Amino acid sequence: IFAMNTGHGRNEVNTGFFRLVCGFIAICLFVRSLDELKIIRKLLIFLALMTSGWVLKHGGHGPGMLIDENDAAMGMIVLLPFTYFFISSEKKFYMKAISLFAFFLTLIAIASTVSRGGMVGTLPSLFFIWMKAKHKVASLAVIILMLIVTVLTGPANLISEFESIQDTHESTAASRIFFWGLSTQLFLARPIAGVGPGSWETAVWSGIIPVPGQVSNRTPHSLYFQLISEMGLVGVFAWGGLVVATFMTVLSLSRKKLDRHAGVVMSALKGRQSDLAQFIGNKAMVNTFANALLISVIGFLLSSAFLSVLFYPQLFVIAALAHVLKRCWESEISLALYLGKSRTPQAA
Repeated sequence: IFAMNTGHGRNEVNTGFFRLVCGFIAICLFVRSLDELKIIRKLLIFLALMTSGWVLKHGGHGPGMLIDENDAAMGMIVLLPFTYFFISSEKKFYMKAISLFAFFLTLIAIASTVSRGGMVGTLPSLFFIWMKAKHKVASLAVIILMLIVTVLTGPANLISEFESIQDTHESTAASRIFFWGLSTQLFLARPIAGVGPGSWETAVWSGIIPVPGQVSNRTPHSLYFQLISEMGLVGVFAWGGLVVATFMTVLSLSRKKLDRHAGVVMSALKGRQSDLAQFIGNKAMVNTFANALLISVIGFLLSSAFLSVLFYPQLFVIAALAHVLKRCWESEISLALYLGKSRTPQAA
């Protein structure tokens, strides 16, 4: 409503609305069981394989909206935790092998983008993956081996690009700092509702702030500066609330809390061995899925510090999956308690 460029604002709202319907709302409405979440988990592995293969074939550029190498790196960082945690939670050997290959291929593909934002998001993601891994020594060995192979097979300028992250006088870094300064000024000029979605470029040239020099880009190259300048305090409150709610939902499914919830259920299922085994397996799946979602959010937030991806669907899909995961776990507990109280003899 308050966008300085109504055409750009309307376009962001229209495209964002359909992404919201097809992603966030669709997942919340139609995913109702852990079995359906297991299917989605396999689809995420398949998506990681397909995206990584595309990026490697097209010189670091991704498909569709991820055609920019920085966007491609961010998209694969979001998928990376799912490939790793599927290895430990899957029982079938061939699925473990596929997941390990997907993990390795995704790392190689991220390196092929030579995206500094991707590097910033990848290394902390790998650290948190190790922190959440059950077998610390084996996990550390796998991650170090994968990193060594990634560096050896990656682009020749991979190390030099990584080292240039701390160089604030490098041309790209200096430009981004300049754009972030303009974004801060736009926020101070219109702090409540911002200049409107997709209207950063229009606002810069509108005359509401002084602009020294020429600005040819359309975005500030940072999700956070895009948020404050385009959406103002209203957007900060809404978007920040979504992030906090997602974190709280995922953290409520930590291993300790799941064990606490499961104590009563396991007592109720005593004597029903098949139901008990299935419940224990589902509890492990919920824990690994929650860990993957947690690290996926962290990777997205870190890599997006250098990308204007405020209206991209990744965060909204993660938030929806977190909500559905908690709801399905609560349904699983209710079902297990019902089975435990049932007097019907257990089927052979």
